Amino acid sequence: MISLDRAIAARTSGNVLPRKFQASATQVLVAAVLLQALLRLRSTEVWRSNVTAELSMAAALLEMGGAQASASASEPDREPLLPSALRTLADRKDLVEGQIAEYDGMPWFQRALFDTSAFQAHADWLKQWRQEWAAKIPKAPSSGPQSAASPIPKAREDAEDEAEDADADAGSPNFKLPAVAAAKAALEKFGTDWKAAGMDSVVEEVVNLMQSDPQNAFVQERGCESLRYLCTDDESRQAVAAKDAIPTILRSMELNENESEVQGYCCGTLVHLAATASTRRSIVQEKGLEAILRAMQMHPSNAFVQFKACAALANLAATSQEQSLLASLGGGEMILKTMRLHVHDLSVLEYCLGALHNLATYPGNQAALRTAGAVRVLRDAVRLHPQNHQVQQVGKKTIRLLKGRNAPDASKTFKAMVDGADRDKALEIVTRHPGILAAGPDVKDNMLQADLASNAINAARSLGNLFR
Repeated sequence: MISLDRAIAARTSGNVLPRKFQASATQVLVAAVLLQALLRLRSTEVWRSNVTAELSMAAALLEMGGAQASASASEPDREPLLPSALRTLADRKDLVEGQIAEYDGMPWFQRALFDTSAFQAHADWLKQWRQEWAAKIPKAPSSGPQSAASPIPKAREDAEDEAEDADADAGSPNFKLPAVAAAKAALEKFGTDWKAAGMDSVVEEVVNLMQSDPQNAFVQERGCESLRYLCTDDESRQAVAAKDAIPTILRSMELNENESEVQGYCCGTLVHLAATASTRRSIVQEKGLEAILRAMQMHPSNAFVQFKACAALANLAATSQEQSLLASLGGGEMILKTMRLHVHDLSVLEYCLGALHNLATYPGNQAALRTAGAVRVLRDAVRLHPQNHQVQQVGKKTIRLLKGRNAPDASKTFKAMVDGADRDKALEIVTRHPGILAAGPDVKDNMLQADLASNAINAARSLGNLFR
C-alpha cells in the first residue's frame, strides 16, 4: 500500500507513478478527502447542536416574556426596552431556524462545506442576549412555596439540593436542556435502573463531545451542566466518573481558566460528583482541589464561580485527611478571602460557611484558621445577616469550634502544669508567659521545655523594651 505522503507528492510534482501504484494512490487521495469532509461535518454538527440548545432557551424566554407582557405593560418599573428586545430575539430565532432547516435539507457533502462560523455567530449572539436580558423578564408566580437552597456542612447526598440555580442563564429555575430533560424522563420511566435508561451512552456522548472541542466554552458549559443533572445518586455518580468525566472536567478548567462561566459550571458538576465517597477520592487524586482553588483565585469577584467552588470544597472536605490537605493548599485563606469580598452576597456566603465549617471540624486546622482571622470574619457575617438562619446557625457553630469548646481549658492546663512540676514553678512560668495556658494538658510532660521557652520569651520582651 502506497503512503498518503508519497501519493500526494507524486500528484503535486507531476511525476508519474508506476502503473501498479496509480489506482492505490487515487484511492488514498479520495479517502483523505472523504476523511477531511467527515471531520469538518462533525465540527459543523457540534455547532448546530449548540445553536439548537440556544434556540430552545430562546423559545422558553419568549414564552415567559409573552405570558407576562400584559403585566409588564401595566407596571411602570418594568424594563421599557424589554418588548423591543424580545421582538429582536424572536426575529433572530426565526432566522436561525430557517438556516437550520436549509442546512438539514442539504446532502451530507454540502453540509460538510457549510460555513461553521454562521452557527457559531448565532450561538454567541443568543448567549449574549440571555446574559443581558434574561434576568429582566418577569417570572410567572409560583404555584407553591419554593425552598431556598442552604448549604450543609457535610457532603451532599441529594443531587437536587442545588436545583434552584439550574440553568440560571436561561432566566427560569425550571428550564432544562432538551437532552437533559429526555435523560431525566428516561430515568423516571426506568426508576433507578441506570443501564436500562440508556444513560451510559448519554454520558459517553457528552464526555466525547467535551473532549472533541476542549476550548469551546459553550460546549464545555453545556456538557458540564448535562453531567450535573445526570448525577442523581451513588450509582449514577460512579457511572459518570467511569466514563472519564472527572479528568475531562478538570482538563476543561485548565484549558479555559479565563472563562468564568466554564469554571463555574465545572465546579458545579464537581459538587455533585463529590457527594459520593469513591468519586470524591477520585477528584482529590486528580488534583481537583487545586483546580477549584485556582478558579477562585482567577475569578475573585465572580459570585457564580465563588459559590460553586465553595460548595465543591464543602463536599470535598468530608474527612480529616481531605480537610488537612485542603488547608495545606491554602483553602482556608482562600475561603476567608471570598467571605470578606462577598460578605453581603448570601448566595456566596452560605456556601463559604459550609466549606469553612468543614475545615474547622479538623482540630489540626483550627489554630491556622484563628490566626488567619476566621473568627472575626465569621462574626462579621453573623452580625450583617441576623435574619438568615443558615448564617446564624453555621456561623455561630463554627465560631464555637474555633473559640469555644475546642479551645484548651486554662484551668485544666494550669492543673497539669502543677502536676508536672509544682505550683510555684507553674505560677512562675505563667507569669513570664501567660500564653502557655493555651498549650493544653499535654504540657504536663513538657514542663522543662515550657520553662525554657517562657524564659526566652520574657528575655526577648525585655530586650524589645530597651529599644522603644
